[in-house]
Amino acid sequence: MSKRLKQQLSRSGISFILGASVSSISESPDGNLEVGYLLKEKENFISADKVLMAVGRRPNVDSLNLSDIELQFDRKGIKVDSAMRTNVPDIYAVGDVTGGYMLAHVASAQGLRALNDITGVKDSIDFGCVPAVVFTNPELATVGLSEEDCKAKGISFSVHKSFYRANGKAVSSGESEGLCKVLCDEDGKIIGCHILGASASTLVAEAAVLIALGADLEKARWIIHAHPTLSEVLLSALRS
Repeated sequence: MSKRLKQQLSRSGISFILGASVSSISESPDGNLEVGYLLKEKENFISADKVLMAVGRRPNVDSLNLSDIELQFDRKGIKVDSAMRTNVPDIYAVGDVTGGYMLAHVASAQGLRALNDITGVKDSIDFGCVPAVVFTNPELATVGLSEEDCKAKGISFSVHKSFYRANGKAVSSGESEGLCKVLCDEDGKIIGCHILGASASTLVAEAAVLIALGADLEKARWIIHAHPTLSEVLLSALRS
């Protein structure tokens, strides 16, 4: 999926320099920014109007004085159990400070889990079924296991694909570039879905529901979808 996304972005005029490390950023006399980077032990420079640095996130706990109350944490974040409880009674932690999936919708779900634990409500929130989206154009959305995950875990799986170019709504909307891939285990249970294309961030929600409910391919493939819609991209993958 990432290779396909890179190809599409390249066709849009975006250049990629991979495997490089930025060594310097300085302002040139003309007001532009000059970025120095090392690639294969050779120093290179590139000029830019703007520089966006997006080098990841980390839990921001330095100012919380957690050691003063002996609350357990490490460089990955505050340690919590499945109910978001810390080792200190009556103290919960949710969101990016706990590490793991640093996503807004995960933080919201964690807050709901903590609230449910406090009020004695049982829930079925599945933190192993979390959709994630890269908001590029086209969008890339994923939920559940990938092929690499299955191979690493020794899970036998099958792959079911469909392409946007075979979808009437995508073609008529000028959004024919894209792919949907569904993974099933050997029993036919849906365990992963990956979508590259228009409205992928919306389409992945249906896949998340199927995975969370433990749906299998045989049942899911017969669900009626409205026509013509992009949702049929997922349906076509299920029926492939």
